[in-house]
Amino acid sequence: MIKQCIILIFIISTNLYSEKTYFYVNAKSVRLRESPSLDSKILTILKENETVDFVGEKSESESTTRIGKIEKKDYFYLVKTSSDLVGWVFGYYITDSKTFEKDITFCSRSIPTETVIGLEKKANFNRKELTYNEEFKIKDTNFSIRNGGCDYFTHIIKIETNSNLKFSDQKKIINLLTEKLINLSKFYQNDFDLKIVIKHLQKRKIQFDTNYEFLSGKQIANAEEENPGPTFHVKKPKLSHQKINIEIILASGLL
Repeated sequence: MIKQCIILIFIISTNLYSEKTYFYVNAKSVRLRESPSLDSKILTILKENETVDFVGEKSESESTTRIGKIEKKDYFYLVKTSSDLVGWVFGYYITDSKTFEKDITFCSRSIPTETVIGLEKKANFNRKELTYNEEFKIKDTNFSIRNGGCDYFTHIIKIETNSNLKFSDQKKIINLLTEKLINLSKFYQNDFDLKIVIKHLQKRKIQFDTNYEFLSGKQIANAEEENPGPTFHVKKPKLSHQKINIEIILASGLL
């Protein structure tokens, strides 16, 4: 009985402290296959820097493929894409997150990962620029979020939706932005708390292309210090063909 309890505790603690492993595609295009074989059916093509989740299983033996005049031997790994497609990918063409993190000696932040959960989306990790990009739709609105990591941490949220508003309708545009951010906040992970920004938009007179302190909502004068800490600002909207594009930038400041 005591032995069973020890085993159970070990299993629980292992699950609690296990971390999710990501792989990053390190070639221009990589085949995701139905089974761990070079002859297996191709499910889709993975693009360079695309992020996939490691499901936790690899092939029993290594496979060999020829790249130019060089033969490469590696295992196949079972992964899941951002669209929940599960398949096998040849290990030579992917880099695991731990190996990748060792390469980032100049970065004081963790590698950026997904910003929204619970939505069908297109996602891409750019290894060169250290950014994670997501595109998705909520109701009738298109969203994209660029999550920039490393020393300057930002979320750039772009919103596109149908609208007959004019630029002079600033209050209505702010109301529209607030409505869209409320919808987004239901899926948004709290690197930045969108509810705080939403309160500022609801209660204060926010101007376009103006920096505001994230917590207080106080306007930041250009003459103030270069790094005031976490800020947000709404860029001047773009209006065309009964559509409106709004961009809001959430920035943490230098870390």
